[in-house]
Amino acid sequence: MTTRPDVLLLTGDLVDHGAPDEYKLLRDLLDQVDIPTYLIPGELDAVRLGWLDEQLAAALDAPTLVFMHHPPFATGIW
Repeated sequence: MTTRPDVLLLTGDLVDHGAPDEYKLLRDLLDQVDIPTYLIPGELDAVRLGWLDEQLAAALDAPTLVFMHHPPFATGIW
């Protein structure tokens, strides 16, 4: 029996250099996937952190998962 995932969640570094042809190849590959696919970008700035804070504060009792490409704190790994 083969287990099928419910979703494909990709958290950043989806292409090597950010070139248009790399994104086209990514799109071509992801177009072949027949499950819901979510792409999580790695840009985490003050505006997005503010938005996240507001969303979480508005739903304190709701179960919540937060997916990120980079951790939101210094790890000492560069």
